[in-house]
Amino acid sequence: MKRIFWIMGTLLILASGACGYFLYQNQQLYHHSLEQAEKAIVKKDYRNAAIHVERALFLKKGSKEALAYKQQIEPAMVLSEDSDMDLAFINQQVKKILQIPQGSAELKAQARTWQEEVTKLNDEKKEWQNNLTELKTALQQNNLVKAETELESLNKADDGAQHLTEICEQRDTLALEFEMIITKQGELLQKDLDKAKELLTLGNYEEAASIITPIATKENAKALADVQLEAKKLYGIIQQHEEIEKAM
Repeated sequence: MKRIFWIMGTLLILASGACGYFLYQNQQLYHHSLEQAEKAIVKKDYRNAAIHVERALFLKKGSKEALAYKQQIEPAMVLSEDSDMDLAFINQQVKKILQIPQGSAELKAQARTWQEEVTKLNDEKKEWQNNLTELKTALQQNNLVKAETELESLNKADDGAQHLTEICEQRDTLALEFEMIITKQGELLQKDLDKAKELLTLGNYEEAASIITPIATKENAKALADVQLEAKKLYGIIQQHEEIEKAM
């Protein structure tokens, strides 16, 4: 009977030792999985990191630390897999990472970098939006010089940048409006110059000067340079005539 109890006791001791060893190995594998996840995060390989985290959760179900990793990695994977995202959406995903108290410190550092980049892009968007507002105002006021300057600036905006898509679309629409105004203005100025030429042919220099002088001397859009150049040539002829008259 004693022998049976001795055997049972021995078996219990061995089972307890085996169980303890198993738990120790399990704990070691759990920590190793999180370490591997952290290494993958450093490389920004979030998909591989997610695999290691799932392994850690399998080894230690309900682990708050592993769950925190999982909750952080999911939005990081979304951000890494799609480059065409709205800034507000990116900011939303970044906040999900930062608001988790535990998890990866490295991933939080990466999220802060993303946050800084979003802020930078938002500031850039605001600057282009200001240029766009200035362009609209200039067109409404028929200030073609100002409109042309703002349009030249807006043409430097990156058409391929997702956060500037709307800005570039509005710019292109206003650019067409500007071209239409320039075409119409050019036709009107040319009509005035043709009239002035007729007056010069008739010897009516004074009336011709009243038409040509504003066109030749007033600052105008570079898009109207050809018309203004012609006006300046006619203006030179008028000045020569005035000098001849004074000499006489």
